[in-house]
Amino acid sequence: MIVVVLLSLLPAGAFAAGRYGNMPIYLGYYDVDYMADEILKEIPTAGKSHTEQIRAVYDWIITHCTRYENEWDGVYHFSDEAIEAVKDSYIEKLNSEIYSGRSVIREDLEAHFGMPSFFSVDSQYSVAAYAYDIMMTRNGNCLHYAALLTVLLGHLGFDSRIIDGYFKNADGSMPVHKWNYVLVDGQYYWLDVRMDHANYKRTGKINYQYFMIADTAKWERNHQWDHQYSDILR
Repeated sequence: MIVVVLLSLLPAGAFAAGRYGNMPIYLGYYDVDYMADEILKEIPTAGKSHTEQIRAVYDWIITHCTRYENEWDGVYHFSDEAIEAVKDSYIEKLNSEIYSGRSVIREDLEAHFGMPSFFSVDSQYSVAAYAYDIMMTRNGNCLHYAALLTVLLGHLGFDSRIIDGYFKNADGSMPVHKWNYVLVDGQYYWLDVRMDHANYKRTGKINYQYFMIADTAKWERNHQWDHQYSDILR
């Protein structure tokens, strides 16, 4: 994994306080941000409403990625050499975007609120590492899926956060699980792209059972987590 962080190159004023308007939100790792831009070229979002843009990204992830267990086809979708070749030009482009105020760098909000951030699933480092892996291989677990959704939605101007908790299965089991909480037009919505992917694998269609849910009580029927972080975001 290359992961060259750009944060040291950017002015302190480039950071927002978690509310970015609709400006593109970059992660600050040139390789991850570059791959995200390349993937977004494949996803039709121009001229669509905010919900339609998010749905297009959601659909792409579900139809182009596979679950972690024994499903990787061995194909790398980017090469380290190709990414290294665009390093200087991409960093120059990104710095220009940030310095001009046309884009922002995503912030570790846990640190902003006095919470430990480095080992959090929603930290810049974690999001970068897991998004990198799944963009390279199109294969991953729930955290890979959530990280990829976070980065792609960020580039479209949506502040997406990763929540760490448990999923409540019908048989009563509760495996560790990760999902997203995204800010759209002043309202937070829950999304669980990995579980909708599981439904897609079973039925052959996307049923959006876990897409853009505003009702937290409804979300709690299948998800359990420490509400401290999500409450702070709201």
